[in-house]
Amino acid sequence: MDFVASDLGDGASLRAALRGCDLAVHCAGPFQGKVMPEVLDAALAEGVAYVDVCDETELCKLAKTEAWASRATEVPCVVSAGIWPGVSALMAKRGVARAADAGAAPRAVDYAFYTAGTGNAGPTIVSATFLLLVTPALCYEGGALVERDAWSDARDIPFRSLGGATRKCRLLDCPDAYTLGASVLGDFPDAPLSVSSRFSTEPELWNGLFGLSKRLVPDALLADRDAMQALALFSEPVVRAVDALVGSTNVMKVDVTDDRGVVRTLEHGHDDLETAVGLATAAFGKELLDGAVAPGIYWPSDLPPDVSDRICDVVREDAGTFLWEE
Repeated sequence: MDFVASDLGDGASLRAALRGCDLAVHCAGPFQGKVMPEVLDAALAEGVAYVDVCDETELCKLAKTEAWASRATEVPCVVSAGIWPGVSALMAKRGVARAADAGAAPRAVDYAFYTAGTGNAGPTIVSATFLLLVTPALCYEGGALVERDAWSDARDIPFRSLGGATRKCRLLDCPDAYTLGASVLGDFPDAPLSVSSRFSTEPELWNGLFGLSKRLVPDALLADRDAMQALALFSEPVVRAVDALVGSTNVMKVDVTDDRGVVRTLEHGHDDLETAVGLATAAFGKELLDGAVAPGIYWPSDLPPDVSDRICDVVREDAGTFLWEE
């Protein structure tokens, strides 16, 4: 394995680093606050297939605008293709398909995510969460796209992966809410669809800290990428110590409610978030390398069912997965 220094702000160095590669896998977050998909731009310029783990909805939306989509004529690119966002969208799409198979239409898709500590991911997830506190949570309500306050509307969500224990989950933006909603409304244009995404961590002290920060810290400071990254790095020894105490479990739960009131639940539990993200991203990348995805720019919910099924199978069969229920 060779390492090459590159600068996200220098398109020429990015293109040079990608030249001759078969696949670019972009995991250099946090993505919050970014306004340009630099690595995607370089990958398209060099004709290199591309996967990223972008968890910033506006950047995810930008990737499918004409400026980039019109250039993806030779290689496939999938954005927001990690565990969540990513596999969680595939789980939701499966739930919607089950409803359609039963002759029903979806009415609500509710995501709930839980991570113990940082999930072994370290400072980046801490800084990303602080940045998300000033990002409106995009939701669908009655088929309309709306913005809700981040870290609001708490719900007690039971997780089978946690032995049925409940966690208080709050609204937090996730691209899967937007992309899945757009995808489902494409299939059911008249559906009064609702989609939301919520999150909780452990220990509860962290949830309280995020809530306190949301109320007391100026938005301008919370939105400062450099400041939040510096804070996360400064607090890393404490974060790592807490991780050692609470573990790194990651759980994704998706409830799909149809127009008959039937709820179909899909849940995935893994003993380590970092491992789960790596495995999921690799599964997306393998599909591109295998030629299973035609050229173009995709969100996970856009992918063909056979591709989605193979990715889910890889994630489900991983040794760290202790629950896959649907």
